[in-house]
Amino acid sequence: MNNLKIKNPFTFLPFYLFTFLPFFLFSQPNIETIPFIEVNGYSQMELIPNKIDVQIVLKEHFDGMYKITVAEQESKMKNMLKIAGIDLSKLNLVNANADYIIIEKRQKDATAEKTYMLTLPTVNMLVSALQVLNDLNIKDVNVVSISHSQMDNLKETIKIKAIQDAKTQANALITAIGNTLGSPLIIREIACYLDDDENNIMENEYMLALKKIKIESTVYVRFAIE
Repeated sequence: MNNLKIKNPFTFLPFYLFTFLPFFLFSQPNIETIPFIEVNGYSQMELIPNKIDVQIVLKEHFDGMYKITVAEQESKMKNMLKIAGIDLSKLNLVNANADYIIIEKRQKDATAEKTYMLTLPTVNMLVSALQVLNDLNIKDVNVVSISHSQMDNLKETIKIKAIQDAKTQANALITAIGNTLGSPLIIREIACYLDDDENNIMENEYMLALKKIKIESTVYVRFAIE
């Protein structure tokens, strides 16, 4: 009788799997590319500025033989702005760690100055503030920026409207050929433009006005076609 040993058939399982694996792989159907449509959506919004930053520099100077100190100018300015109905909590030192900046021109001649930032909500308030500063003979005054207190939220709103515009366009095109618009596959912002620089301020001897802030958003969206 032959001493025949029967090996466990599962011993060869890895080999069989390896042998037939390419067959199983190539027998699977190819995944078809999802049909899609690409569109660019656009939206814009114009805002009335409600955050106007005005830089005010108070400098020690002479009026004839009399020295006009920074402290005197500061006291008068605050009193007059308050009378004009301006919220003094919106008037802040630019450098909160130092009340005064001493500019030494020569050893025997030094000038003190203070720089404030006044934030105003309307152009009417700006006109009132400039009138007060002019009456006090404070010359170093500049509108350094204009903005809107809800700018971040409004930027997001305008992007959403641009996406909705893209969907409206895509849906109109797909409906025209008898198909149905599917879910968005890709959403990408192309550009977001914000026009809020100091050039939006128009000023002359007779008129002071702020142009509206313009926000624009363009997005690229790829939608599936069902």
